[in-house]
Amino acid sequence: MRMLILFFQFACGFFLLWRGGHYLIEGAGSIAKRLHVPDLLVGLTLVAFGTSLPELCVNMMAVFKNKSDIIFGNVLGSNIANILLILGIAGIIKTLPVHKMILKRDMPVNVGAVLALLGCVYLISPSLNIYIGIIFLVSICIYIYMVYIKSEKHPPLELPQNHPSLRQSVIWVILGIICLPFGAKFVVSSVSEISILWGLSEAFISLFLVAFGTSLPELATCIVAAKKHKPGFIFGNIIGSNIFNIFMILGITAMIRPLYFNKIFTFDAVIGLLGVLGTGIMVWFHPKKEFNRGHGFLLVLAYVLYLVWIVIRG
Repeated sequence: MRMLILFFQFACGFFLLWRGGHYLIEGAGSIAKRLHVPDLLVGLTLVAFGTSLPELCVNMMAVFKNKSDIIFGNVLGSNIANILLILGIAGIIKTLPVHKMILKRDMPVNVGAVLALLGCVYLISPSLNIYIGIIFLVSICIYIYMVYIKSEKHPPLELPQNHPSLRQSVIWVILGIICLPFGAKFVVSSVSEISILWGLSEAFISLFLVAFGTSLPELATCIVAAKKHKPGFIFGNIIGSNIFNIFMILGITAMIRPLYFNKIFTFDAVIGLLGVLGTGIMVWFHPKKEFNRGHGFLLVLAYVLYLVWIVIRG
């Protein structure tokens, strides 16, 4: 009976995630058109922040319980799932053209964020403290400003008569941001308890189940965006979420309490780093600068191999 309840909770959580992704894409896309803002800018800021809320919620609960391993496992595992699994699935669904700014600005910032994290814990302090947290938050503010000032200006467009109003679009965005973290919470709690009942390892729970659960908003959002052929949302959401996870999520939690970095997570940080670099290289050498189905299959295969390794590692 308990298992049946947990599976029902999982189904409800997944439904909230799916509808939340739909509302967020529709609302954000409508606001972008009305304000003449590129999809890429909205994906890198509003959508990326909204889909990073589950990671923030999980980490806020973990930081007050002094569970640094859960915090780093959630952030690094989520980033790996974003770049290998979610982007891979999106590429399998539809070939995606990649904006040049993703390759020249956003992916390098994502790589820099991982290197900054590793540099801090290996060269400065084994724990992220309040000062590093402040630096991380200043970094995300600089990044958002950089994205804003470099965004392409769209000429005024004549909106169709059936285009949703600004008020309705804002309501959709709010509904999406509300549904996503609640859906992620239901999924994470149910899957975590199921995994414990089935006797899965803690490494698998922290680096896959919790991380994958908090990445479900990105998955739902990217699937909807792929079907609607909005590549700016997909790449902006994934790369933006990875940057937000390190600079904003870790920055906020480090300001509350120092976070000890377990060196076992170094491998996972490097995997996330290689995932971004590998994706950038594949797209850069593609004649049309596209992310296609073959690229998607390679990333999903890499994620499966990574899961096998963390299960073996224990």
